[in-house]
Amino acid sequence: MRKDVKIWQRALRDAEAYLGAIDGDFGKGTRRASFEAANLKEAQPSSFADVTMINHKATRNRPITGSLRAKLAASVVAVYGPTATIAVYSGGQDRKGAGSRRTGSVRHDDYGGGGKAADCYVYVEGRKIYGVELAKLGQYWLGMGYGGVGLEMATGGIHLDEWVKPPKGGGMFWTYKYSDRKPWGATVRAMLEAGHRGELPK
Repeated sequence: MRKDVKIWQRALRDAEAYLGAIDGDFGKGTRRASFEAANLKEAQPSSFADVTMINHKATRNRPITGSLRAKLAASVVAVYGPTATIAVYSGGQDRKGAGSRRTGSVRHDDYGGGGKAADCYVYVEGRKIYGVELAKLGQYWLGMGYGGVGLEMATGGIHLDEWVKPPKGGGMFWTYKYSDRKPWGATVRAMLEAGHRGELPK
């Protein structure tokens, strides 16, 4: 983890967005520089959520990019407030053609610096959220133009990625059969459609 943060800090320094130490600490200076590099509004430390990586035993066990991590950290607080946290249970994976530890599409592939997608659980005041509440984050992600969204997986998961132009054969958002079969399935899909039109959740 610290090694990956150091890689990100060097990239930020090369972009003249970060002047701090290359120490592997994703602290205040690194967070601020990440937002500047991603053309995001600078935020105070209280505007960031904890992002926990719990994917070490997953097939997609690689880290995610620093910019994706920064967007996750800011987005959950923007949508749910300062008590929100996010846990990445499926992160980066071997790039197609460059390793066998992979599954699914190329969205999670590590092109250097971490995977461009994360499957996540979101918690508010320690409680995992589902359904329409979880879809608010998906709508926000699409509305901000951060990338693609897929939800909801049977475990309460949401897919968030940095693909502002989807890979061949893919779309900017999708729902899973688990979600579609729920009474709130149509509402969730409508929220993602609204986000794709640039509308943020209310």
